[in-house]
Amino acid sequence: MKRTLFSLTLLCLLCLPGFGCAGGVSSGKITPADPRCEWTQNPLGMDIAQPRLSWSIQSEKRDQFQTAFQILAASSAELLAGDRGDLWDSGMLTCDETIQILYNGKPLKSSQQVLWKIRVWDKDNKPSAWSRPASWTMGLLSEDDWHAHWVGADANSQTLLLRREFTVKPKLRRALAFVCGLGQYEMSLNGRKAGDDLLSPGWTKYNKTCLYDTIDVTAFVRPGRNAIGLL
Repeated sequence: MKRTLFSLTLLCLLCLPGFGCAGGVSSGKITPADPRCEWTQNPLGMDIAQPRLSWSIQSEKRDQFQTAFQILAASSAELLAGDRGDLWDSGMLTCDETIQILYNGKPLKSSQQVLWKIRVWDKDNKPSAWSRPASWTMGLLSEDDWHAHWVGADANSQTLLLRREFTVKPKLRRALAFVCGLGQYEMSLNGRKAGDDLLSPGWTKYNKTCLYDTIDVTAFVRPGRNAIGLL
């Protein structure tokens, strides 16, 4: 039987305005760039407790290199812009590594968004400006976080067409959808396709592993009645 697990989670979080580079006086010699979590820019659905962070170094001068770094991780854009890492402030760490830096802050929860930035020190021990802010969003860390049931067709040859209406209360700040299916699926919200992937979530040995997607659907929902569809 072909089955599809479908779960929609709507989360009320702090409003996250457009990111702006936070302050700090640059030496003009070295700049951290391209901040990534698990090799990906602003990923969704991180299901490991301590993701690995990385960045690259840019400089207009030759023979420049990193001697230390500091990472700030915060629960809101406002805190990060004020140089406050309520989730993690690594302090200045003497290290020339720029890849596979393990997150070592407060324990993270399912669906939690983390905003972070980095600054580095050059070979003359002068600090750079802060990098542009980046983010990652945790996935579902425990089976208990799934509040859904498998939905299957009567026969393997049938294609499922599912639709459900739901109500969104005012002041919603963020909405995430977690979708797991055996085979492939396409999801729509209020008549618009959600996500730009094809052939999701990917083939596996279904008796051992079932993959799921995390999709930010904030832009697809509206206050009041909404409709979600799954093919």
